Amino acid sequence: MQDARLRLFSTLFLSFAAFSGIIGAFLSIGWWLVFTDRFKSFQNLRLFTGLIFMIAVIAVITQFSGGEGLLYFIRMSAIILIAGWVFEERESGEFLDVCTWMFGNKKGFNLGLVAEMGITTIQLIEEDIRRIRIAMKLKGMKWDLSAIIPLATNIIYNQIKKTEEQSKILACRGYLDGGTLCPVFRSTPKDKIAFIFSFLIFTSEIIHLL
Repeated sequence: MQDARLRLFSTLFLSFAAFSGIIGAFLSIGWWLVFTDRFKSFQNLRLFTGLIFMIAVIAVITQFSGGEGLLYFIRMSAIILIAGWVFEERESGEFLDVCTWMFGNKKGFNLGLVAEMGITTIQLIEEDIRRIRIAMKLKGMKWDLSAIIPLATNIIYNQIKKTEEQSKILACRGYLDGGTLCPVFRSTPKDKIAFIFSFLIFTSEIIHLL
């Protein structure tokens, strides 16, 4: 989906529908099967598999404890599929574009800038972890809890320092409050059809809840 605005609203509609009930979850999974590249869009299948496994464990525990573990698994799986799709489809700078389009060149620009910086930080943390694991493997070190805790502390500290440096750079460049941005969005017929169906799924779930 090329249009970031339609992708954002589709994600919100489908996530609400999936979280609200089992019918919405199945419809959201169906939407994901029809309108996305499915698992081809997942660049990190290990992370996706890990999340699904974690949800499955929680679902089994919930089911044997007398809860609705199966329903929980289906609903959360639908949400993860949608979240994974939108994360992989995201392009650099589009949150800034969408927020500015929605809320203007002041509040929207500030909100979008914070979102972009946050996502960049997450990507940097992921890259740091990947490099550390490679270095530990080369040195014959084990990736266990005794190694994770000090490494996590070091990564968090470094990211805080980087955030401080970024704020100083923005201040030096004259950034005070807001900015001027004229975002341009391109929609394909498939984007519009996918958005309409996501809205229909959302609407049907609202009607079902009423």
